[in-house]
Amino acid sequence: MSDYNPHATTSPFDQVTRGRISVEIDEGLRAYMLRVYNYMVLGLAITGFAALGAYMLSVTGDPASAKRSAGGAIALRGGLYLTPIGYTLFVGPLKWLIILAPIVLVFFLSFRIEHMRPATAQLTFWIYAALVGLSLGVLFLVIAFPLALWILKDDPTRKGLLAYGAVTGRAHPGAPRAPSSGRVSISEAMQVPAFWLLAGTFFVCGYTTGGLILTHLVPHAADHGFSEMEAAQALGVMGAMNIIGTVASGWICDRYGRKGPLAFYYALRGVSLLFLLYVWNLPSLEIFAALFGLNYISTVPATTAMTANIFGKYSIGALSGWIYFSHQVGAAIGAAAGGWIFQSTGSYSWAFISGAFLAFLAAMMSLAIKEEPVARTPSPAPVTVPVTAS
Repeated sequence: MSDYNPHATTSPFDQVTRGRISVEIDEGLRAYMLRVYNYMVLGLAITGFAALGAYMLSVTGDPASAKRSAGGAIALRGGLYLTPIGYTLFVGPLKWLIILAPIVLVFFLSFRIEHMRPATAQLTFWIYAALVGLSLGVLFLVIAFPLALWILKDDPTRKGLLAYGAVTGRAHPGAPRAPSSGRVSISEAMQVPAFWLLAGTFFVCGYTTGGLILTHLVPHAADHGFSEMEAAQALGVMGAMNIIGTVASGWICDRYGRKGPLAFYYALRGVSLLFLLYVWNLPSLEIFAALFGLNYISTVPATTAMTANIFGKYSIGALSGWIYFSHQVGAAIGAAAGGWIFQSTGSYSWAFISGAFLAFLAAMMSLAIKEEPVARTPSPAPVTVPVTAS
């Protein structure tokens, strides 16, 4: 990226002085915000584990372990039962205390945090994070879980409907779930090259998007004279173009196939990353943001559609989860690699070049995918040996 400084001074001394002060302020601010983000991440982790733990302790599938009432075990929808712990937390008066406790603690911190020791304030924050998790567990079990079971269905036939686009078949409510023979397990999918190609291309997707651009675009722009606000504005343009690109990608994939558009998306991503190296002013930065935003999430419809076409609609949930896992691994490696490259070279140029190279590689990998349904290996039937009386 070319240097861009709309407020350049004529005095070299002023430039050096301002640059040194800016670097000192920037380093202090980054260190401070890093601590803030670390606390936020730990707080979110505590909240999540508290909510998950409350749910796991409160619900069971075994009627023998359920809370008993005059009418027997207290049953929820979906074959689940409420445990004694769940009854205490979510049915009795204690549920209101759990729901309202985080709000009360927020008001307490608002009035008292200036008079608290740092260690006490930090401990109170961890308690607040745990209470939020318990409160979310209550809201999930009492409100969201019943609504989900009532509204969401596994298959259109469970609501007496046909799938979109289906012209044959009999729609009737209460249809049985898909047999396990219609699913492809992860161990079977790993034997198919198309699975590794899909996972590999999505690894590149994570490396170039969440790993490089989402993590390093703002500091990269700041290092070349753009303000943080201008870099954030570019991210806003990128987010707006995401909507257009994703919707258009679905429309294109339904009409012109999946492989060709997916390869084009990755090739365009590689070109846009190389273009970023030559951005010279704010309009060119926003042009890059628009180009990259168009194919930021456009790979998702094509990848998901090919996963369904190759491995079947009953396998798309589990296999897409593993393919998305490779995306997150790529994002983590891309974020770390960008930081390492910047520390080693003082520039993000080679990081973006690596992303462009991988994007072009992903385009070729996309063209190599064979979009043909896999044939499941039938399980051998059990052999029964007749036993004769001696």
